[in-house]
Amino acid sequence: MRRIAVLLVAMLLAGCDGYLSVQGRALDPAGKPIAGASVSLMTYGHSRCILKNDCTTDATGRYEVGLVGEPIAKVAHTLIVSKDGFKTHCESLQLQAGKPPVKDITLERYNAP
Repeated sequence: MRRIAVLLVAMLLAGCDGYLSVQGRALDPAGKPIAGASVSLMTYGHSRCILKNDCTTDATGRYEVGLVGEPIAKVAHTLIVSKDGFKTHCESLQLQAGKPPVKDITLERYNAP
């Protein structure tokens, strides 16, 4: 009985990709941090959003946002960073469990000279 339980747990873990994340900073064109920017990480499957998580940048512009699910490493991920007065940044990402990329994002200002 114990061998069956161990086998079932191993099968469940093998099908789950675990935690995927991305971290970095939101910066203005001068390289200054943007505090309070909204950051979203979304996963799409079959033309619809299946997982989504949000966070807000801190005073130094830093963020970390991640997703937990199965099998999330095999589908498209989209990173969206936005803040009033700036153009929204949208980027497609390939993420791997245990290897969070660092993505520093420079937001363009609206009505930039």
